[in-house]
Amino acid sequence: ILDISQFLQNTRAMEANARGYMLTGERHFLLEYKEAREQNIRALNEIAALLQDNSIQESRVEALKGHFAEKAQVMDEYLALGHDRVFSDA
Repeated sequence: ILDISQFLQNTRAMEANARGYMLTGERHFLLEYKEAREQNIRALNEIAALLQDNSIQESRVEALKGHFAEKAQVMDEYLALGHDRVFSDA
């Protein structure tokens, strides 16, 4: 339960830090986004390890991993575009 709670908290932190970076261009938001992203990857791997003996739950975790990877990719692309916009206007 703690791992999934941490996962949700980190996902919210990713979103908030992405917005902060896009609005301000301040690098610390980007660094905090990346840290939350890495923590989520670790949390999902830990959850998967705990559920490896339950094939139904394991398939759900794999689906969640896929959804998270898609979301993270979109956010990464969004941040890359924002980085170009923020720093090209300077």
